[in-house]
Amino acid sequence: MIGIEICTAYLLIHFGFGISQMPNKSPILPIVEDLPFIKCDVCQKAAKVLFKTIENQRSEKKLDEDDVLSIVEKSCDTDVLYGDWISRLDIVEKENDLKVVEHPQEGKCDRECKTISRSCEDIIGDIDTDIGELLWKNEMKLATFINHVCYKLTNSCKAKKKYVKGSHKDYKFVEMSEKEKQARDLMRNMKSVPGMPGMEMYSQDDLQNMREQMGVRNEDENQQDSEQSENYDEVYRTKLGFFETLKFFLNDLWKKIKYLFSYISYKKEL
Repeated sequence: MIGIEICTAYLLIHFGFGISQMPNKSPILPIVEDLPFIKCDVCQKAAKVLFKTIENQRSEKKLDEDDVLSIVEKSCDTDVLYGDWISRLDIVEKENDLKVVEHPQEGKCDRECKTISRSCEDIIGDIDTDIGELLWKNEMKLATFINHVCYKLTNSCKAKKKYVKGSHKDYKFVEMSEKEKQARDLMRNMKSVPGMPGMEMYSQDDLQNMREQMGVRNEDENQQDSEQSENYDEVYRTKLGFFETLKFFLNDLWKKIKYLFSYISYKKEL
């Protein structure tokens, strides 16, 4: 799913091309109109997740205050491990109000996911140090901690704007497949590699648009010319230009990475 992106970024870097030449992916924007109606639910869920996360981490190793603060600061970021809890949440209209409900599985992070992430940032951003200190001291029970964060440190649950029924546009919650989770984790690892900044996840539609922009052929087209793919060395014996060689290499490496993901999935099923 992400092979074409990784291969392209790698080759552009090593052949001296800038990342700015990569096809741009439009950012997913939050639904700002929903923010006033979900902040209490988001605050309570964020506080609970943070409390449980620190509790679990503390049982495995000794945490200093900086460790705790680092976790708090990353808890609203859907691009890192500590923000994965957000991808299980969904915004639904229920009982003349907007509610944030939790699914058992992680979903693709689209507009509602980004809305919850933005709400989390708005709530925690200015008080992350205070929250970190409370969690590090470990003097509160879960219920007390949630109430302190959402009613005292913030006004997230003190007053709630009246919701007008039917004003929310719903976005279907779509579960992530195991391959998509593997791809996401691989992308996170790629971002930590020096010289590989700005890496992003791409959907199938994004990848198809990228292939068209770069002139990279689809699998059906590759099958029609499979003999050429099997003899990669012949590329060096022809007078192909740089971009033709680049396209050929991308197609070959893309197929190998997809095969690798298929093999990993197959092994897990055994």
